[in-house]
Amino acid sequence: MMLGGGGMDPDAQRLHSDVDKGDGKVKYVLSGEGATSIFTIDENTGDIHATKRLDREAQAYYTLQAQAVDRITNLPVEPKSEFVVKVQDINDNEPKFLDGPYLAGVPEMSPLGTMVVQVAATDADDPTYGNSARVVYSIIHGQPYFSVEPKTAHAWTIASADFDKVPGLKYTLSSTVQYCASD
Repeated sequence: MMLGGGGMDPDAQRLHSDVDKGDGKVKYVLSGEGATSIFTIDENTGDIHATKRLDREAQAYYTLQAQAVDRITNLPVEPKSEFVVKVQDINDNEPKFLDGPYLAGVPEMSPLGTMVVQVAATDADDPTYGNSARVVYSIIHGQPYFSVEPKTAHAWTIASADFDKVPGLKYTLSSTVQYCASD
């Protein structure tokens, strides 16, 4: 039995048995994880469809078995074929700071380049698929006194601050996901 494209429906996959001559004597059955509840098979054509939205963070793989059986006797005309559905990830999670909110202080009139803090954030999206889990850091509030390295999240001073002239100086870091139009 072979698994191939679903013809006119780009989201479908089609099973086909060489025994199936198109005369209606063969039907296709599906079993395994999510068979009937998440995946369905058209018993006449072998087209397989997902009936629900799949979420890689909930389940990354589904193992299914398909078989061609005689429509009248329900006896197999071919052995079961097992296949794995791998769910591709999309950018559907925001990065989260691990131990935030972070608080850090810097002495007044600190020299340029004084390290203030390093933060960390994670993203539940799959890091092996596109850029949907690549966290990038930036400063929202705090320029022109602070800067952050976008990849390492090291924050440092880039201007000396006189707290008498700039009382209550604060900065805010943001974590976002690097996103490209091709993702």
